Amino acid sequence: MSAPTSRLASYMRDRLGPEVWKDFVEHTNRSYKAAFVRAFAQPVLHCVGRIDGTPCPHAFHVAFACADAGTKLAHLHLDHEQPLHQTCRQWTEQLPAHPRTWDDNVDGGALCHALFGVFDDPVHGAKRLRFRCGPRRRATGEFVRFAECSYCHTS
Repeated sequence: MSAPTSRLASYMRDRLGPEVWKDFVEHTNRSYKAAFVRAFAQPVLHCVGRIDGTPCPHAFHVAFACADAGTKLAHLHLDHEQPLHQTCRQWTEQLPAHPRTWDDNVDGGALCHALFGVFDDPVHGAKRLRFRCGPRRRATGEFVRFAECSYCHTS
């Protein structure tokens, strides 16, 4: 989220202001970063298929023991179940004009689960991010395809 290319930061940093944004980043790093990293700590990561439930047409997976794991991993994304811009729009609409905290007038747990929920949660429900295959981008912004296929991650 602190990266210059963070989409979440581009949507919310100015809306929250520098101090409130800093508090949000500290909270999420403290509360969600370990789980986010743990989501990648599997011997094999699988594309779950398209958001409509259609299985991945080519059973895309990354086996870390294989020589091509690094190349293939660049084509696997943690995809939000609800588009990020929609979650941020809803968050923005719930915030007061000048929020004192990042969760001012917002259910912070539900919001963070929507943004960072890589595992099922007993309070907030099913995970909200899932692995889906998709093209990676070069620094120039152009897509690099791994194979000629229909990717599951399309946004």
